[in-house]
Formats: sequence, C-alpha cells, structure tokens
Amino acid sequence: MHIYSEHSFLWLLLIVPLALIIAYFQYYYKNKNSTVFSKNTKKVLFFLRFILLLILALLLLDFYSKFTKNEYIKPNIIIAIDNSQSMISAKDSAAVKSFINSQFKTFINELSDKLDVQILTFGEKNQFITDSILFNEHKSNAENIFTTASDVLNNSSINAMIMMTDGIFNEGIHPVSLTDNINYPVYVIGTGDTTLYKDIAVKNVLHNKNVYIGNDFMVEALIQANSVKNEKVKISIFENNQELVSKDVLINSDIQPYYSVQFQLSANKGGHHTYKIKTTLLKDEHNTKNNEFYFNIHVIENKTKVLILYTAPHPDISAIRQSLNSSLQYEVDCFQENTFNNNLKNYDVVVYHSPNNNSVLFNKCLQLNIPMFIINAQLNTIQNKFLSIKQFIPNQTNEIEAQFNSSFSAFALNNDYNSISPYLPIILAPYGDYSPLGEYEILCYQKINNVFTELPLFYFTQTTSGKFAVFLGDGLWRWKMTNFQIYQNTDWFNHLILNTFRYLSVKKDKRPFKVFIPPVIYENDPLRITAELLNETMQPITDPDVFFTIKDSSKNEFKFVFNKAANNYFLNAGILPSGEYTYKALTQYKGKEYEQSGKLHILPYSIEKNNLTAQHSPLKTLAQKTNGKFYLLHQIEELKKDILNNDDIKTIITQNETYQYWIENKYWLILIVLLSLSEWIIRRWNGVI
Repeated sequence: MHIYSEHSFLWLLLIVPLALIIAYFQYYYKNKNSTVFSKNTKKVLFFLRFILLLILALLLLDFYSKFTKNEYIKPNIIIAIDNSQSMISAKDSAAVKSFINSQFKTFINELSDKLDVQILTFGEKNQFITDSILFNEHKSNAENIFTTASDVLNNSSINAMIMMTDGIFNEGIHPVSLTDNINYPVYVIGTGDTTLYKDIAVKNVLHNKNVYIGNDFMVEALIQANSVKNEKVKISIFENNQELVSKDVLINSDIQPYYSVQFQLSANKGGHHTYKIKTTLLKDEHNTKNNEFYFNIHVIENKTKVLILYTAPHPDISAIRQSLNSSLQYEVDCFQENTFNNNLKNYDVVVYHSPNNNSVLFNKCLQLNIPMFIINAQLNTIQNKFLSIKQFIPNQTNEIEAQFNSSFSAFALNNDYNSISPYLPIILAPYGDYSPLGEYEILCYQKINNVFTELPLFYFTQTTSGKFAVFLGDGLWRWKMTNFQIYQNTDWFNHLILNTFRYLSVKKDKRPFKVFIPPVIYENDPLRITAELLNETMQPITDPDVFFTIKDSSKNEFKFVFNKAANNYFLNAGILPSGEYTYKALTQYKGKEYEQSGKLHILPYSIEKNNLTAQHSPLKTLAQKTNGKFYLLHQIEELKKDILNNDDIKTIITQNETYQYWIENKYWLILIVLLSLSEWIIRRWNGVI
C-alpha cells in the first residue's frame, strides 16, 4: 500500500505544529492554573485532541491510498475424450477403462495444480462433464469439438487441448480439416488397435423406403472385406429370423475390397417390415459385430387408381399416361368417355381431357367429389365451378408462353423449372379475362407477346366439390417433347405430372384422434411421439389426458402419459432396446373413447461396430499441424511432462491497482466519532461539561 495526496506534503509542516498548538492551548495554556484535570488526564485529552485535529486536516488534504494486488491466471486446457463405443471395443479396452477409472483422476489433479482443466466428451454430442465417462455413445463425431470448446472458453484463452480418441470418426468432418483457426497445440492420445485384421462387414444397404404391395423391390448390400483371400461368403436376408433369400459370393479383398450384392424381394404383406442382412462368419474373423445390418421398409397396401377420360384422342393422353406408368404408385385405366361403363367410385383421381357442358360423366365426378385433373376445358364448362369469368369470346384463343410462379408452394419446384421455362413452346389458351375460384395456387401464368399477365395457365384449387388441377392450354404434350430435346430424358415432365397427382390423391385424415409414430426409429434415439385430438368443429384440443402403453416382445409393458402443448400432445418415451413393439394410445372426450394401436420397430444401430481399426495416421497429422504431439496410452507421463514444461503454457501474473480516498473510508469516520466521544466522556466525568 502507498499513500498519496492531491496536495503537497509540505502542508504537513504547518498542520502538525498547528494541531499541537491548538491541543496545547486547550489543555495546558488555557487551563494551566486549573486543578479540574489531573496531570495524566491532561495528557490523554491533549493526545485525543491532537489526533482528532490531525485526522481532520489529512482528510481535508484529500489523502488517498493505492493498493496493488497480484492475480494469478492459470492456463486453460481442454481434455477432449471420445465417448463412443469403439473406444472399448478393441484389444486395449481394458487399458482404456483402467486409465479412465483409476489413473485419470490422478492425471487431472496433477495438471490442475498449475492448469485450469476442463473435460469435454464427444460422440453423438459434445458436452463438458464432471461425472464418469461411460463410452456408451453410438456415434463418433468430432466435427464441432473446436467450436464447442471456444463457445465455453474464448478461443484465444485456450492454451492447449488433449484429445483422447481412436480416430474412428463415423460422422461429420474429420477435425484434421478444421484446424485453420486453431491457435493452440493439440496433444493426441491414440487408443485402439491399428492392425488390419481379417474381416467381412455389411457397410450399408440401399433400398426404397416405401414399396407397394404385390410388387417386387430391389435391395443392394454393400460389403467390405479385409484380408480375405478367395473365400466363399454366404449373404442372407432374414425377416423374423426366417431366411428369405441368400447368395454366395467369392471374395478376394486383395483384388476387390468392396462388393455390391443385389437381392430381389416381394412385398406380399402391408405395413412396416424389419429385415436383417447377415454374412457368414469367417474363420479367425476378429470383428463379428459388423456382419449384420438392419433396415426397415414400409409396404403400402393400396395403389392410387387413376381414370383417364377424354372426349377425343389427343397426344396429352399418352404423355400423362406414360408419366403415371413410370411410378408403381398408380394404377391407370383409360377410356373415351362414351365407352366408359365402370363405377366412378372405384377411382381415386380422374383425368378429364376436353370436357364440355353436355358431359354427364364430368358432372357426376363433381357430384362424387372425386379429385380431377382437368385439361383443355371449354371455359363455359368450368365457369362458376373452378373459374370466375369476367369476359371471354368462345372458340377464340391466344398464343401464350408459360411463366412459372416462384411463390408456388403446393409442392416443391426444383431448379429445372426455371432452366426449362424459356424453352417451353408456345401453346394455345382461351382468350378472355378470368381468375380461379376457391382456395387456389397458380403454378404458372400466361405470358402474351412477352408481356406477363395475371391470367392462370396451370393452377390448383380446392372448392366444396373437392381438389382440382386445371390446365387451360392445349398442348401439354409439347412440354414433354421439349424436356426430352433439352435433357434427353423426361424427368422434369414426370416430376410435374407425378406431383400433380400426389397433390390430388392426398386424402385428408378426418379421424378426430391421431397418433404420429416416426417411420424409422433406431435404438440410440429417443422415441418421440406426437398426438392430436380434434373436437366436433375439427379444432385441436388438449383438455383430456392421453395415455400410451408400449409392450415389447417379452410382454413387458411401459406406460406413459402424453405432455400437453397448445394444440397437440407430445411424448418422449426415452431410449428403448431394439426389437418389435406393440403400442396403444387411449383417451376419452365427452364420454367417448378414442384409441389407436399398432406396431413399431426399433432398429439396432451398429455404426460403431462396423469399423474397429484405429486411425492413428490422421491423428498424427492433426497434432503436427497444431504444433502438438502424438502419444500412445502408455506414454501418459511423457505427455504430462511436455505440457507442464511448455513455456507457452504458464501461469500469467497480472497486477490490479485500486485507489481509495481516506474521506470515503467509513473507518476514518468511526475513528473520528470514537475520539470525539472519548474526549467528551472524560470532560463530562470531570464536570467540565
């Protein structure tokens, strides 16, 4: 502590003698003949008065004190540990567990004497922890490890990172590619086994998520082999532990390490199906956990039945039919309207080409509320049904071009729509002034003589009679020809037609109580479910409780109650083991019981088991790029010495200076009061006051 003043210290040469003179005058000169005070009492009163006057003078001279405090800032070091399952799946798993369970705490404590240590685990997620490390995460993703560290500790204040991992990253970008903005060394502890053992693994399975009942579908298994020489491997597909199909493959990994094996399966039963692809075990195979792979397929029981009706043959009919036949979702019948004698109720969507006012079938479709795709209709046929007409001249047309609407949202438009638009040919559209009726969205407008108009060419609308798509032009087939001329395929035209029919064929689910189960659930993900309950006016309500029961294959029951949100219900049932489950959701509203039940499959997640060969080479590159160093687990003492002896990782000493004016210090006030009170008491005791 140092003492300073806003004024010259020379004032003390005046103040001290003046305080002595005043005190002497008060108790010696003024009372020299008085016998009221004893000799010792005079000395005490003299001293009290002198000190009081001196303190007051010092406060008036703005004396203040400067305090200097040393602050010791420890270097920050992050210890990042791979918390995935592969860390304890290699032959050094016992050593890894032993280090974490016993030596790790000692290692942390020794570093903590001189360093500020933070422990970060990574795998499926990144998190700073203080409790135990379990190595139980189903993925290993180190892509965000540096950003997570800098979010908690400013990047410039991190002095070093210790990363303990086997280098088997199966998701995200490898951290070796993310070191450009890292200004601290990364010391890597490499674990696992880098030996390339004999192994056969199912790396992935390619398949459609949805297929239609009665159809065959393809499944492609991607097989990886290591150190396998001329061995025959049987690859099989199972459902409910029953082998459906198998193939024998002769594998020689020296010539070809990757194999693609295709199977054809039949969709004979609707619903969700869980399949398992499995390879036979090889002799002396090191890792047998990657010999199987589970996948899920939904078999849709009903196809969408489409009826094409036309008043006269037209190239549009063939173009639309070919697009529908490119998808297994649709079953198409085609009739000239005067030859049709089937039941309209058997169809989900009707394509009606060039209908007229006298068409009985057209009006019957409207009465039955069947979704329709209407093409090249006379305006008076659809007037007041889907179109409001202000003015038109019968049988008169305009030559127009199509202008696609960038705000269209009934289905997603890919980039091909913008690129092909300038090349679409001129077609004929009815002359007049008209606009759509109902809740509509316009896919493309008419452009006349290069002038954009608000007139619709192709639009979608929903009225009291149902859902409709309306194409007012003549020459839709020309769009398909142009598509082929530019791209040598008809993918864009098929996308346009198939999405039109998907829009028309989607039926609104009018059930008052619905439970939404994810189509694919893995054992490492929590089971999240939502539910909706509608009242008589089809408005969502959440007044009654919704109960959920799930039962596994061993008949074990797990019961839950849904949480309530503003307009729906939600439930997190947690992480469940893989297998087949049945569920039942139940609620009551106004005395009526609502129930939904079904099956769900939770698939095994084995990505951590696919590859157990440690990848140390990129880890060494990571350490080298950041001026760190690579170590093996038995070199932990060497790592500790290198860090503690690193001159760039040292404690920083900073000095903080604070100033305080004496007049602001309450203790001076207390001292002044005590001195004044003491003098007053003594004088009072001796009868002077």
